[in-house]
Parts: sequence; C-alpha cells; structure tokens
Amino acid sequence: MKNQWKSLAEIPASEWIQLQRRVEKANGRVVVLVHPFFGDVKNLTGPEKYERYRQAVSALLHQSKVPVVILEEYKKTGRLASELKARNEHVLILPTNTNEPHLVLSFDKDQEPLPDEAYKELSKHLRFAGAKFVSIGGCIRINGCFDPM
Repeated sequence: MKNQWKSLAEIPASEWIQLQRRVEKANGRVVVLVHPFFGDVKNLTGPEKYERYRQAVSALLHQSKVPVVILEEYKKTGRLASELKARNEHVLILPTNTNEPHLVLSFDKDQEPLPDEAYKELSKHLRFAGAKFVSIGGCIRINGCFDPM
C-alpha cells in the first residue's frame, strides 16, 4: 500500500473500498486520530502523561478491531506509512496541512494545499464506507497548551 498521498484527490478508490470492508466488519465504527504523533507533546505535557498517551495510541493501532484513520501532515505521511507498515499495522493515512488539522483536498498551481471542501469530502467517503459511529482523538490544543486525548 502506497499511503503516501499528499491530498485526498490522490487516494485511489481501492483504498476507500478497503476501508469500506473494514468498516462493515466493525459494524459501522471508525476511529479517527488527528496528529496523534505531534512532536512537541512530550515536552508540553510531561514524560509520564506522554508515555501513557503513547501507550494508548500504540495499543489502539495494534489491537483495534475498528478501522483507524490517521490525519497527518502531508509532508509526514510517507514516513508514518513506512513506520506503521514495519509494525504491520494497517491504517488509512489522510493528509492535512502543515501544523493544522485541515485536510488537504488538492493543491494550487504553486503546490500550496487547498483545504476548502476537504471535510465534506471525508464525510462523503466515510458515509460511503458505511461509517455510522466515528470516534475522534489525538493531540489537541487547549488554551495555548497541548493535551493528548
């Protein structure tokens, strides 16, 4: 699986069909993680809280019977795909803009991300895949500090 797409428009139909099969087996459930490996979390939350968070994400990726979709910066999707493949964990990685949770639908003529209608597009794909229940988690920013969920 390539899973190194820079925009939603590049993701082949076969990946969405594979997600559909996994969602069907999970009775319509999907987990979406937004930037779960944000680099500064350890420094901003403290080592103990970060370690609990890291273990929870690892367990979710390794043991989940529910399909997992990760939103990650488009410049990091290739590296993340390689790391997860090495650990034999199948997830669908969707590209976001740099330092923002906005999905990238396509790029402009200068190769800058255009996030405009990307969440509507993701919603359309998740509905097509049969998703009825979507749980969202990851690293979030609260009042200027970061807190892993």
